[in-house]
Amino acid sequence: MIHVTPSFCAANDTPGYREWPSTSGLIRTCWRVLADRDGTWTTGGAEYWGLVFSENPDGAVNAQVIGPSVRPRPMTVRAGDLSWGVDFEPHVVGRGVVKSDIIDGDLDLLTEIVGERWWFTLGGVRLPVPRHDELDAAVEHMADAGALELDPTVRTVLDGTEVDLSDRTVRRQFAQTTGLRRGQVAQIRRARRAFALLQQGMSPAEAAAAAGYADQAHMTRQLRILTGSTPGALPGRDGFSMS
Repeated sequence: MIHVTPSFCAANDTPGYREWPSTSGLIRTCWRVLADRDGTWTTGGAEYWGLVFSENPDGAVNAQVIGPSVRPRPMTVRAGDLSWGVDFEPHVVGRGVVKSDIIDGDLDLLTEIVGERWWFTLGGVRLPVPRHDELDAAVEHMADAGALELDPTVRTVLDGTEVDLSDRTVRRQFAQTTGLRRGQVAQIRRARRAFALLQQGMSPAEAAAAAGYADQAHMTRQLRILTGSTPGALPGRDGFSMS
């Protein structure tokens, strides 16, 4: 089972989904899904990447890295499915993880059971699989063990602050760290802003202007690329969900 915290999906539309803020500066959000019913939804583009754990009915535990995305992904859960994990900030890098290789995709990690504890391996570092209430501490342990690093330069750029480096150097480092181009991240964030405004009841024309699009048609094209839907089919308008 694969789960991606829906960057363009309202949590209350995902069966059994719960998320909570993290105390770690490496994490965007922590989440858990215990599906109480079968369900399918669509997630949109996201500059974030994630670490996902899931438990099979036989008790076996799987671990995956989920890459950033630049197009919609259909997601399905079955009643009784259990998964949990974190969304990392885009300036966080996993050891051995080449994000550009897993855009719109995922990477299975080795898992094994020793005694009564499941372990997973990320970038050659062997780590215990955390429970959902251990995610914050587990991520800090991963960083201490060298399985996770952060790129302060890219974090500064993502915050909108100029850095004393050439444009070429910034572009290369940004792409290497996030797996995406700066323009792609800007498009995703603008679409997320437009979606939030549409959810608040703003008209498509007003949302397009407020989010910085040249016109409503431009916003509609970008939303279709990133979510597979147009403004008229977004949440509250035919049941499509985003967050």
